[in-house]
Amino acid sequence: MDEITKNKEFSRESLSALLIDALKIFLPFVLGVATLFDSPFSKILQPHWHTVALGSALLISLYVLFQREVKGASLGANLGIKRATARREEIDSIRMLDAVKRAQTIDMLGFNLRRQLFRPESKFDEIITSRLKKEKDLKIRILIADPECQGIARKSEFEDGTSTERMRADGYAVQTYLVKLNKAAPDAVEVKLLDADMIRCSLIIAGDLMFATWYLSFSGGSNSPAFEIMGGKTAFYKTFKLEYEKLWQRGRLLEDGETDARV
Repeated sequence: MDEITKNKEFSRESLSALLIDALKIFLPFVLGVATLFDSPFSKILQPHWHTVALGSALLISLYVLFQREVKGASLGANLGIKRATARREEIDSIRMLDAVKRAQTIDMLGFNLRRQLFRPESKFDEIITSRLKKEKDLKIRILIADPECQGIARKSEFEDGTSTERMRADGYAVQTYLVKLNKAAPDAVEVKLLDADMIRCSLIIAGDLMFATWYLSFSGGSNSPAFEIMGGKTAFYKTFKLEYEKLWQRGRLLEDGETDARV
């Protein structure tokens, strides 16, 4: 059964369940009120029946809305989406860096991720450099766009509105940084280059936590939709991870001699 069908069935089942729950509350209330008409207590409440009825209706409505929110959140958890934003810059980078601090396996994908990660003296550089010196079982795989490919020039033109060398220059700078990182820990860090036309998202996968950005054609990564995804067995996690593994098979290893003298 596909995810769309599951979601439709979930919505139907949750709505019917909520209506049943509401009736379970409403019917005992009605029966309870009926029993009060012959009691002294009814004389006290009689002037306020309208207020009591409206209050009860409000409470039942709030209960139904609350339960729908809870069940909706549960559905999001089943799919793996912990948080979604219209722009990646709205994702808290502290959570991403905390995940990088803890995970023993880290996979990364992007056009160059220079602004976010791959530059000297960044917070990421501080964390990873320290970990590589202390830990022997840390494994990092990195996929970035080949600065020489035409796809990166096209993407740069789409974003900037004219032909520029901005993303190519960023790619060369990141290449230089990653070669140094690989030299510092060749058994821990593996870097591959990929045709930019094949890269449709950026991924930071740190153990069971994933940060994914869906690249838009005319916007940079910071202004593209982003997702924080949790759970290695959840639907969105598995979908993005499968894409990463397929791209990894297509990439070619970055060699030391490819660092460009122009940077």
